[in-house]
Amino acid sequence: MDWVSVMAEDGTEGRHRILVVDDEPAIRGVLRRMLRAGTDYDVFEAGDGIEAKDLLQREDVEVVIADLVMPRMDGLALMRWALENCPGPTWVLLSGQATVDRAIEAIRLGAFDFLCKPLDVSEALLATVRNALRQRKLIAERERLNGELAQSNTRLSQQVDQLTRACGILCEQAEIIESDLRRAERIQKALLPPKPPVLRQLAVNSVYRPSRKVGGDLYDVVRPSARHVIAYVADAAGHGVSAAMLAVLFKQRLGMLDDRHRPRNPGPVLQSVNQALLAECSAPGLFITAAYCLIDTETGEGIAASAGHRPMLLRHADGTAEMIYHTGPALGITPDARFAQKRFHLGAGDQLLLYTDGLCESVESNRGLSDEQILDVMGDGGAGSGGDILRRLLTVAQARRNDMPHEDDITMVLLTASTSLASTVDNGPMSALGAPAAPSAGPPAAHVLVGSTERTSAVSIQGRGNWPFCAAFKDYCTAALQAGRPLTLDMSLCVHLDSTFLGTVLETALLAEELGGYFRIQSVLPEVRGLFEELGMEKVLERITPAMVPLPGRMTALLGATMCDERDQRRILYAHEALASLSERNRAEFAAVIEYVRKQLQEHEQAPEQAKAGKTAE
Repeated sequence: MDWVSVMAEDGTEGRHRILVVDDEPAIRGVLRRMLRAGTDYDVFEAGDGIEAKDLLQREDVEVVIADLVMPRMDGLALMRWALENCPGPTWVLLSGQATVDRAIEAIRLGAFDFLCKPLDVSEALLATVRNALRQRKLIAERERLNGELAQSNTRLSQQVDQLTRACGILCEQAEIIESDLRRAERIQKALLPPKPPVLRQLAVNSVYRPSRKVGGDLYDVVRPSARHVIAYVADAAGHGVSAAMLAVLFKQRLGMLDDRHRPRNPGPVLQSVNQALLAECSAPGLFITAAYCLIDTETGEGIAASAGHRPMLLRHADGTAEMIYHTGPALGITPDARFAQKRFHLGAGDQLLLYTDGLCESVESNRGLSDEQILDVMGDGGAGSGGDILRRLLTVAQARRNDMPHEDDITMVLLTASTSLASTVDNGPMSALGAPAAPSAGPPAAHVLVGSTERTSAVSIQGRGNWPFCAAFKDYCTAALQAGRPLTLDMSLCVHLDSTFLGTVLETALLAEELGGYFRIQSVLPEVRGLFEELGMEKVLERITPAMVPLPGRMTALLGATMCDERDQRRILYAHEALASLSERNRAEFAAVIEYVRKQLQEHEQAPEQAKAGKTAE
């Protein structure tokens, strides 16, 4: 036996081992020279089948090229023996006396190819060997993939079994939770007034609809004395059990009466609740909004305070209306919160509506009811009694959602100065609205309101203040300050400002300082104040005041930009330049933004010149 090494031509890695079996040395020499030409094969030789058997038992061979007719043991006999004792190699059989029957027998036994002597074309043999090696590689890859697939199937089967068991456990737990929720629903309903108080001068109508079995809304109308009535609505953050528990805690800590059992004013009531919530369950995301009013039923005089809640809507009998906006931040957020009070009067036929934001959900997508639309329904002559008005509001709100389930609880309390209308309480049947709606995704949308009185101007940023509102916000603030009007920026409902809005607020503070104007910022939440402090916005921090000034009775929404045009790009640039001027840290942080916006503005300015030059060339 002898062997030779040759260079690889087929691109395969390593050296392949080929066994040539033929009883004629000349034939073996020819095959060896053919395989030597430009290939990388280790070639073993055997003179007959017996010698080949011994070699196959000692060496790992990939391809066997065997003569069909040999003494002692021919090629087919050798192949049959190898299939039982060392089945690894791929077989190529040669014959100078080829017959169809023998070729079929060779292929039936698993031979890769059957070649006829003499081998005049070396490329044919080399191609056959290369193809045989490639086939081996493909078979090996297939076996590897089949093995991995079998392992994956085993793991998947185990996981399916685990999931099936887990699903069974979850179904059992779901039944327990469902039972608990039904009991919690009954307990929560027990916290709501079962019937309205008896009042000769006021009709009280209420509607309560949770989006789930238990919700975060709460309301009550109580008569603490012969001539006073207290009405409030509250909306705890979130949904489900946690919101319901927060609403219960709110009710427990609501100290309506003083030590002499006289009704307390709304501002101190909300302030004491806020301190209690912070002391007992302060945590991120735990807060509650509330609207609270105290009314003297004999005179119609009322006092209202609101903690980050939707405005109370007061519609007078003559068709005029006013909105009583929040007078302080939501409860459970900031410890030094103060709640201003707003006085109002309920004359004959006047209506005061307290409600939660479930009635107005998705106003930005034009699906909910706006405050103006609610006032229109209240003033509809065909609406009838207070109960009819509330039912109509529910119907209209549901129609605007295309009958989709609402995502938030809906609570409404309507007070009407009337001695003839009936009072009603509608807390809905148990699980009135069926399956819960899917929770809304994403952060609260930006909503910027502006309004004015005869002497002052005010801006309220709600949700997340984003760049599309900055140009309109800056224009409004600049006009107010240049006109010498006191300007109030209310941030009790603002949870975040982007860098452009931060810079624009800074510019407003600097302009107020330059003009000597009155500019105050009230009810800043800790998260937003942290942004001011992080960026070193001292001129803004100086304008923050602890006192709360009530917002004007009529506020309108600023329209945000739908696309970033040149005006908005300049606003972005100026805002970031203002921030960058405060410190080296700010300059480094906003350098990339400033450079990018400047480049965009430069390209915008060059475009008309380029267009003009092109037209001249034509």
